Amino acid sequence: MSPRHVELSAASYDADLPMANALIESLLLQVGPLERWEGSLEVPGKRFKAKAWFTKDADALQAVKLFHNEPLSFNKNGKFTVQLVHSARFKILARIYDAVEQELTDHKKTWASQHVLYIAYPPAQGLQVLKIEGENGGDVARAKATLERIISGEVMMKNGKPIWAPSFATNGYAYQRMKQFERELGVVIVRDKRKSQLRLLGPQLQREKVQLAIIELANAYSNSTHVIELDAQQFSWAFKGGYRAIVEAIGNDKVVLDIASNPRRILVVGSKADFSIAREILQCKQGVSGEKPESGSISDCVICWTPADNPIQTTCKHLYCTGCFEDLCFAAVNSGPSIRCQGDAGNCSEVLLLTELQAHLSSAALEDILEAAFTTHVTRHPSDFQYCPTPDCGQIYRAARPAGNNGRTAETSEFPMFKCPSCLVAVCTACNVSHDGLTCAEHRDHLSGGYKALQAAKKKLGIKDCPNCSTMIEKTFGCNHMTCSACGTHICWVCLQTFPDGKQVYDHMRHKHGGIGVPEYRDLV
Repeated sequence: MSPRHVELSAASYDADLPMANALIESLLLQVGPLERWEGSLEVPGKRFKAKAWFTKDADALQAVKLFHNEPLSFNKNGKFTVQLVHSARFKILARIYDAVEQELTDHKKTWASQHVLYIAYPPAQGLQVLKIEGENGGDVARAKATLERIISGEVMMKNGKPIWAPSFATNGYAYQRMKQFERELGVVIVRDKRKSQLRLLGPQLQREKVQLAIIELANAYSNSTHVIELDAQQFSWAFKGGYRAIVEAIGNDKVVLDIASNPRRILVVGSKADFSIAREILQCKQGVSGEKPESGSISDCVICWTPADNPIQTTCKHLYCTGCFEDLCFAAVNSGPSIRCQGDAGNCSEVLLLTELQAHLSSAALEDILEAAFTTHVTRHPSDFQYCPTPDCGQIYRAARPAGNNGRTAETSEFPMFKCPSCLVAVCTACNVSHDGLTCAEHRDHLSGGYKALQAAKKKLGIKDCPNCSTMIEKTFGCNHMTCSACGTHICWVCLQTFPDGKQVYDHMRHKHGGIGVPEYRDLV
């Protein structure tokens, strides 16, 4: 029977949706600062859902305790449901997602049974965002570990060592064969030139086939790598046609231009005869014709001067291979305070901001680069920061000023002890060792015999300390110009005098020591 009369009652709330979102956000901000806030959208139904990301985990826990199941101030019949959600997001190359999509789909059912939500967002600009979230932190952590393992791939190994050949760093025949394996078998091979290793992603059976083929490829192309460092004049020659002359003389698969390094280099992956040909072309300045630049094609990567592989374009309109862009970022954070575009033969110099790195890099690559930048900052400020001396700890602390003879800091009369939060060992922040209960002077006296033995061993092995940061350095070959891998100081190996750049080192060595230590290569320096 139809009702004879229908009448709307008075509204039980006194705020529209934008106002409700603002009130909820304001309420949460009373607990602690928010990293991000997503208000509820206008959707049909009785429930509205908003998301808040607190800067501190403790604040999120406190918000649940304070507000869960509490009445809403603007709706007398409504309740405020607050649930703690753990989540993780990953950004990966779309081609990597395509290779592991089936494996992720198989795990999705297991994660759903554990009430862990897995979402793969549509790809954008060659990248794919994946997200997992759930209320149980342990289940989310386990799902995150599984997801990381799948998208990281498998490092190809043989006899406990990564499978690698110098020719794998070039875009020549070996690389083209890898691309052929990818097309034919539906896998992805990721070259990590920095670590000299290959990572493989895709179905297990196909990965086994590719690994056997890669081993054969590595055996067939296991040439040595020879380095030619370029000064400004030589690089200009390379840019105007010299590099192409070397490529045409010994082959595209044997030459790599490393424009991201300092100094810039040409790498010859081949025999000594190939290296001699390249060096002769450089010495004679062959191949230059007019002012036409080497990287004239708009589809060429500005780093390797070959067609860009998985291309990305910066805001300054320069094109990079994805791998070359990552290499540039790693090289830059290890050598300077900023990452600059190397377009127009290194003349662009536009600073690449963090937002641009976030747009073009995968989550794993961005995290590695930020970690490398932080590590570089720490190692270049040895008087400010130190690592915990406990093996494999990795905790960093701020160093105290050098202690006096009594083992106390310059700022205070207290002993400069630091209780490491990771390994719980008490560390002296003045001398970077654990000597709880002893002054620095007492500890030095106690270890004097061991110190003398170490110095004797270093002298026997030819190991010297960096004059700036005390990192131990061993010279195995090459000229007497050494660069500390920790703090970047340029050093004369003969007398350990330091210089702000390499050119001054070579001038010093010729003037004070009569040569650079490698006379047969004098004409290349």
